[in-house]
Amino acid sequence: MDSKLLLEEIRSLLEMNKEIISSLDKEMKANETELDRINKLLMEELKKAPTNSNKVKKLKDEYFKVSRKLDDNKLKIIDTEIAERNQKIYELKQQYHNQISYEKGFKDGLIDEEIKELKNKSDQLFSKKKKKDKIPNNNALWAIADDMRGKKDDGEFSTYREAYQWACDTYDKKNVELTVLKLERAYHKAVSERIVGDIKISKQSIAIMITNDMRFQLSMLGYDREEMKHLTPEQCWEIINKGVPKKPSRERGRNQ
Repeated sequence: MDSKLLLEEIRSLLEMNKEIISSLDKEMKANETELDRINKLLMEELKKAPTNSNKVKKLKDEYFKVSRKLDDNKLKIIDTEIAERNQKIYELKQQYHNQISYEKGFKDGLIDEEIKELKNKSDQLFSKKKKKDKIPNNNALWAIADDMRGKKDDGEFSTYREAYQWACDTYDKKNVELTVLKLERAYHKAVSERIVGDIKISKQSIAIMITNDMRFQLSMLGYDREEMKHLTPEQCWEIINKGVPKKPSRERGRNQ
C-alpha cells in the first residue's frame, strides 16, 4: 500500500474515533447533568419533615434508570473498539514511516498530536465517573438486598451480585459500609428467619412468608414493594382475599 493510501486509512480511523467520542461525550454529559438534577431534588425532599414518600420513590427510580445508562456495558465495548482502532493507527503509521522520507514528518507530528489529544479525551470519557453524593438509605440490609434482587428479577441487572454492587455504589447507610457480602448474608439470614421467601412442607407449599405470587397480587391491588415490607403474611392474605384496591396512603419507612 502506498503512502497516500496509508495516510487516507489513518485519517479515516481517526475521524471514526472522533465521531464516536464526540457523540458519546454529549450523551454522557447530558446523563450526568440529569443525574445531578435528580439527586438535588431527592436530597431536598429527604430534608423535609415529613417527606413525601411517593415523590422520594419516584426520584429514586429516576436516579436508578439514568445511572444505569452511565454504567452501560456497551460503553466498555465501544472503549475497546476505540483502543483497537488506535492500535491499528500506530501500526499503519509505522508502515507510512517506512515508505516516505521523514522530511514530510510534519504530517506524522500532526497525527501524533491528534492521537494524543484523542487518547486524553478517551481516557477522561471512560475513566471511572467522579464519585457522586450517595443517596441516604437506612433500610435494613435484607430489605436493600431484597429490593436489588427484585430489580434483577425485573431484568435491570444480569446477576444479583451486579445488583448488590450497584446498591453499594449508590446508597449510603448510616454507620454501615455497604458491601456485596453483607447484603448477601443479610438476605440469606432473612430467608432462614422466614422474613422473605416461602417454605415447602410435605407435598404442599404453605405460605408462611410473603411469596412472589402474593407480591404480584398485592401490586395489582395498588401496593408497592416498600409497603409490602411492613405486612405480615396473614395481612397479605386478608387483603388479597378481600380484593379491595388500596386507598392512596403515605409510604412508611423501613428504617432499621
